[in-house]
Amino acid sequence: MRITQRKLNGIYVFASIGVLSLVWILLLSHSHTINHTIGSAGFRVRVSEDQLNYIFSLVTTSIIFPTLFFWSIRNKIWQGRRAFKRYFLILSVRKEMLDANFHDERYLTERVVRIPKIRIEFDSKDAHSGRLIIRDSIEFHERLSKATFTPALKGFLVENVYQSHDGDYWIYGFISVHQLKSSKFESLNDYLNWAQKNTNKYQLRIDDRLSFDLKHTLLVGATRSGKTYGLIGLLLQMLNKSVAYELFFADPKNDQLKKIGKWISPQNAAFKTKELIDLIHKVYLRLEEREQEMAEATLNRMTGDYRDVNLNPILLIFDEFSSFINVLDTKEKKIVLGELTAIVQRGAGAGVFLFLLMQKSDATTVPTAIRSNLLLKIVLGNAPTTTYTTTFESSSDIPFFKFSQGQGVLLDDTMSVPRVVSFPFLRFLDEYNNGQKAPASLWKR
Repeated sequence: MRITQRKLNGIYVFASIGVLSLVWILLLSHSHTINHTIGSAGFRVRVSEDQLNYIFSLVTTSIIFPTLFFWSIRNKIWQGRRAFKRYFLILSVRKEMLDANFHDERYLTERVVRIPKIRIEFDSKDAHSGRLIIRDSIEFHERLSKATFTPALKGFLVENVYQSHDGDYWIYGFISVHQLKSSKFESLNDYLNWAQKNTNKYQLRIDDRLSFDLKHTLLVGATRSGKTYGLIGLLLQMLNKSVAYELFFADPKNDQLKKIGKWISPQNAAFKTKELIDLIHKVYLRLEEREQEMAEATLNRMTGDYRDVNLNPILLIFDEFSSFINVLDTKEKKIVLGELTAIVQRGAGAGVFLFLLMQKSDATTVPTAIRSNLLLKIVLGNAPTTTYTTTFESSSDIPFFKFSQGQGVLLDDTMSVPRVVSFPFLRFLDEYNNGQKAPASLWKR
C-alpha cells in the first residue's frame, strides 16, 4: 500500500487523538479506583472529573490547534469558499497522481511516497478559472509535459499547459465547464455595457474572460460555426466606442458582409473584383496618410503608437479572401498582395488593421508574409486538424472539446498556446431578422 507523508501525518494526528480519547474514557470510568489507589499510596491528592476533562482538553488542543492552524494557512482559509474548493481539488489531484505513479520511489523503503509539490491559484474571486501548478523534476518532466489533469479537476477543464518562466513548474490553465457556455444578451444595451466593462476604446471583448487590443486578425469558421455572428458582435462594439472607427468592407461573395458594409459605410464597401482591388488600394493610401499623421503627432515622443496620440483605428474587413485572390491574374495578384503585406507589416503601430474571414485556412492562399503578421487567430467550430495546423502552425496544443456555435479556440501574440473562446449569443438580433426592427437601424453610430 502506497501512502504519502502528508496522509501519514494525518493518521498520526487522528490516531493520537483516538488513543487519548480512549485513555480519557478509561480514566473517567475508573476515577474512583484511581483516587483510592493514590490515597493508599499515602498521597493526599484527589483527581476530579473536571481536572481530567481539563487535562484532556489541553493535550488534544495542543495536537489539533497546530494542525488546523497550518492547514488554514496552507489553504488560505480567509478566502472562504475558494479555500475549500482549492483544498478538494488538490486532494483529487494528489490521489490521481498517486494512482498514476507520480511519486518518488526512494521513499518506498519507508512505506511512504512523496508526490511533487502542488498548488492551485484561481484567477478571480468567482473561481471560474485558474492554474494548477506542479513542481517539475528530471524524473517526471516528460510525463508532466504530456499529462492531462482534467479528470482530477472535478468541474474544470484543462485548456493549456506550459512551463513557468524559471522552468521549475508545469502550469495547467483550467476553466470551469460553465465558462464554455456562451453568454446570452437580450438587448443591445446589455451587450454594449458588458463589452465596455474592463476595456478601453481600442480594445474589443470576445467573451467573459478574453478581451484584446486591436491587431491584425484571422477568423476561421465553416458555415454555421458562428463566424458571422461573432463578427457582428465585434462590429457593434467598434461602432459604439468613444472614438470613430474607420471601417472598410470587402465581400467577394456578395453576401452578408455586403449588407452590413452598405449599412455602415457604403462609400467604403466593395464586392466586385475591380472594386475590391480599388478598395485595397484605398486602404493602402490611408496607411501612407496615417504614417504621415503619426510622424507629425509623435515629433516630441521617443516611442508610442496611434493610441498614444489618440488617432482613430482603420480596419479593412475582408470576407473569404481566398475566393477573391484566386480569380486575379498574376499582375493584379502581385499588386494586391504587395499592398496587403505593407498594411500588415506597417499598419499595427499606425492603427491600420486587416481582419481576414475565411471558411478554412489554406496555406497556399494567404502568403507567409501576411499570415505571420496576423497576430490574433480564431478558429470557430469543430475544425479538422489541417485547419488548426495551417492557422496556428500546430495542432498539438488545441483543446479537444465539442464546440457549439460561436465556440472555438483563440491564439494571439500574448499566449503560448490556444485558449477556448465563446462568442456571446446575441438574442436581440432576432428582432432585426423577423421584421420587428429595420436592420439598418442597428448600425447607426
